[in-house]
Amino acid sequence: MNLILFGPPAAGKGTQAKRLVEERGMVQLSTGDMLRAAIASGSELGLKVKDVLARGDLVTDEIVIALIEARLPEAEAAGGAIFDGFPRTVAQAEALDLMLAKCGAKIDSVIRLKVDDAALTDRIGKRFAEQGRADDNPETFKDRLAVYNRQTAPLLPYYADQGKLTEVDGMGDIAAVAAAIDAALDALPEGFRDIDVLINNAGLALGTATAQEADLAQWRQMIDTNITGLVTLTHRLLPRLIARKGAILNISSVAATYPYKGGNAYGGTKAFVRQFSLGLRSDLHGTGVRVTSIEPGMAETEFTLVRTGGDQAASDALYGGATPMTGEDIAETLFWVATLPAHLNINALELMPVSQSFAGFQVARG
Repeated sequence: MNLILFGPPAAGKGTQAKRLVEERGMVQLSTGDMLRAAIASGSELGLKVKDVLARGDLVTDEIVIALIEARLPEAEAAGGAIFDGFPRTVAQAEALDLMLAKCGAKIDSVIRLKVDDAALTDRIGKRFAEQGRADDNPETFKDRLAVYNRQTAPLLPYYADQGKLTEVDGMGDIAAVAAAIDAALDALPEGFRDIDVLINNAGLALGTATAQEADLAQWRQMIDTNITGLVTLTHRLLPRLIARKGAILNISSVAATYPYKGGNAYGGTKAFVRQFSLGLRSDLHGTGVRVTSIEPGMAETEFTLVRTGGDQAASDALYGGATPMTGEDIAETLFWVATLPAHLNINALELMPVSQSFAGFQVARG
């Protein structure tokens, strides 16, 4: 699920976004964070962003859309994206829709935290008097609120016309607002309420450094995506899958079984997925729900591009001349497993291209 969360300053949008990330495993796509991460990565796109900012120019919509597109596979695998700070204009919303459509995705829900401007301004004024925070200055806040209202005014009918806009009372306490947001997100369209097959394809890999040189933030992001996102979505859908005697296909990896240098946290998350699948199989005994751990080896997808921060040369070098598996190969395998007779269960299925096999043990000699 891809979500846009609109809310004026001090309405609690950040608190609710953080909660959705923690509870639902969603990925928050903040424009500012993505720009900083792109520059830090040193990728071609990052260098372009760095050059634009160094000149004092505004980052174009085209660049922001490209940054979102690069992060989309990660967000989709984790259970969806929360768009923060984008779009701000109808032109940006249209460009975002086009990009998502090209990737086979869309904005599923737009939630607006609706507030009483006068009451919110009064609340901020009291907080300013008590705490003296500069961004709570009542006059400054009024300007920020006016800018927000001007920017979102044309976007609301754009999404309302698509039937995606839900308004939530943002003046309630945190728990009440959270409950209203959850109710809006859980109101699945009729066509998606009866789910027979859940395919968990959370497979984010970031970086190739050894454990002693790895970025801890990247480890946490992989855990949040590959584990937290997967178990959160599975837990929410289990009642429906049990009622319909459905199937759960979890995409693990050969990295769950065969370690390799630089695989560290990624391999650990995939080993969790494999064991979680076996645990589900045991827990769901007698319900008629089938559970399978699908464990692919080398498959040429956007996997390596994401892992290396968009390094096309690294991706080409890995797959070049190897005749790797394709996304279509994996999809056909998933279809075969999902359409087996109801009395058959594949517990785990490991697959590799013929060109790939097993490496030997490492030996350090003194």
